[in-house]
Parts: sequence; C-alpha cells; structure tokens
Amino acid sequence: MRKINFYTSTAFEGCDIYDKQGKIYVVSDGTARHHLLDVSTTIRQIAGRIRDTRYKEITHIFSTVRYAEGITYPQFKAATEKELDKAERFVK
Repeated sequence: MRKINFYTSTAFEGCDIYDKQGKIYVVSDGTARHHLLDVSTTIRQIAGRIRDTRYKEITHIFSTVRYAEGITYPQFKAATEKELDKAERFVK
C-alpha cells in the first residue's frame, strides 16, 4: 500500500482492501456514458471494498451532465427515492 492508491472499476467488484486509514473517493465524469453510476449498486460495491476503514463517508467527485441542469436537490432526491421504491417493489 502507498499513501495514495488508485483503483479502477476492474478492482471494485472483487478486491478486498484492508486499510484502517483508507478513505473512499469516487471519481466519475458525467459526460462519459460509462461513468454514469447506478447509486443503488455501483456505489455500494465501491464503498465496500475497504473492509476495515474507520471512515464511513464517501466523497463523490463528478462532473454534471447537461440533463442535470436546473434540477434542485429536493427534486433529485424525490426522483432517486422513487427509483429505489420501484426497485424494492420489483424485488418483492
């Protein structure tokens, strides 16, 4: 382990990282189609890679897409909750 380690998407679905001082930063580019993250699955996978970190917060550094302009946080939150509800009903 180095002071700063970068892991690409090839590692976040199968690597276990043990680092008590490890902090999670997710970096994505909203203009790149393959960087659009599914919050309900992908972020959870990434966040769970550092198994024994003492930090619980995740920092997401991202660029916005043109479709996100003009939307407020409450609108975004409501839309996200609606999608999560649909997914939960589908699973049941």
